[in-house]
Amino acid sequence: MDLVSSHESGTRVIVTTEHNSNKGEPKIVQQCNLPLTGYRCADMIITDKAVFSVNPTEGLTLLELAPDQTLQTITEATGAKFKVASDLKEMQQVQL
Repeated sequence: MDLVSSHESGTRVIVTTEHNSNKGEPKIVQQCNLPLTGYRCADMIITDKAVFSVNPTEGLTLLELAPDQTLQTITEATGAKFKVASDLKEMQQVQL
């Protein structure tokens, strides 16, 4: 949490999380109802279902979808509005 509270110029903050809570509720929401340690500091959100870029003025843009997801399932699972990249791709799994 210290990273996001001291977000410096040139630093990128990438959030990795599950897309939905254990109850199925969206974790990506239009407005947070929890205490914040950093405000508008994330540059990218990577979940088990999708990858979004985050722009402070333009909002979220969907960049990639997991192979088992569609635009409709992501829209239904996300609690915030987002744009769709013109070159929307399937997420790639890195083999280590």
